[in-house]
Amino acid sequence: MPDRYFPLARGYVITSPYGWRDLDGQREFHAGTDFGFEGGSGGKAVYAVQAGTVIYAGAASGFGGPDPAGWVVIDSDDSQGGGVFIYGHVVREVAVGDRVVAGQRIAMINPDNRTNGGVAPHLHLAHCTYAYSDTDRDDPMPYLQGAKYPGEGAPSGFTFFSDVSEFQELVDDRYPYRILTIRSNDGDYRDRKFQENYARAVRMLDSGKLDVLGVYFYWRPNWQTCVDVHRSMIGNPHPRIFSMIDVESGYGNENLGDQSAALNQTYDALTRWLGDSKRVLAYANRNDYLTMWRSRPSGLRVIGAGYPDDPKLPGQIAHQYTNGVIAGGGPLGAAPFGNCDMNKTPLSVTDFAAAVGVSSAPSPGGGNGEPPSGSIWDKLGDLWRYVRDHLPFGGLVNSGK
Repeated sequence: MPDRYFPLARGYVITSPYGWRDLDGQREFHAGTDFGFEGGSGGKAVYAVQAGTVIYAGAASGFGGPDPAGWVVIDSDDSQGGGVFIYGHVVREVAVGDRVVAGQRIAMINPDNRTNGGVAPHLHLAHCTYAYSDTDRDDPMPYLQGAKYPGEGAPSGFTFFSDVSEFQELVDDRYPYRILTIRSNDGDYRDRKFQENYARAVRMLDSGKLDVLGVYFYWRPNWQTCVDVHRSMIGNPHPRIFSMIDVESGYGNENLGDQSAALNQTYDALTRWLGDSKRVLAYANRNDYLTMWRSRPSGLRVIGAGYPDDPKLPGQIAHQYTNGVIAGGGPLGAAPFGNCDMNKTPLSVTDFAAAVGVSSAPSPGGGNGEPPSGSIWDKLGDLWRYVRDHLPFGGLVNSGK
């Protein structure tokens, strides 16, 4: 069965159902269902019940105007659920010809009764069984049986996390999930918000508000520069972070072909730096992954991108299912970012942390001011602790200055 979503977020109320009603002392047939919120509905987001194509949008008799006030009408083929849904008394956020997906934001409830048809702000939802009709409209509510709430409705058992960069707000304590990924750089371009985002995220790791932090960069053929910039921006990596190589063919990376040799060198350099190959992930869609990185290291883990379809890549441990617009069976975003790239994994937070090598990973001279343990690091660690504890500048390392 195709995905369907309620047209408003959780908490809505039905203000007038489909069928006969008394209005201003007159008996009339109401060919739709009115939705709203207690305390006021003006400005609330309206979402597509199901996927389809916009066939009307803007001013409409009875629903208001001028454009963009009025209505949105979306026609769906049989594979999308069939029929036509009408959303009235709204301010459109889509245009005629746009293809929308189920759960996509398409409008807001018009708060102005001068342009919304002269009514108290609400959403009028109507449905035509086969094709658009002024008269043949049935009850829309049966079509909402089993519907999901916008931004919700993902299958149980998934762990969610956001993927953000300088295009979103800075992370803060409103962020609801235990895993987060942030961008550091695109080649030699440094993300303008990274340093503050990273500092905030590390504080959240240390306070227990986050369990795992991923830091990624957009890979370019000058891979050594990518790695050097990435490392310099992070400095001494916190023991609960992993690095991620964003492998994409667009934005200057077109027609590169197989880049396995350079990508494998990138992977090896990051592995040496972090001390554990588990802490180095890839991110890619199916075509780019299989075209640009044909010969991959054994055990490489990847976050596969596909909106909304799961690419099911070799080594995939999570799925980026939405860009914040296309619904894919989970939230379309998270506070404080709003709509953004979102990922889901069938692993628990603990299992995901173990999969990316950070469940008990030491920091290479990072978070706690100690070098990593093991083999030569144990010997270097003795020297490190002597310098730290006995020489005048040693305390500056731990003070972060």
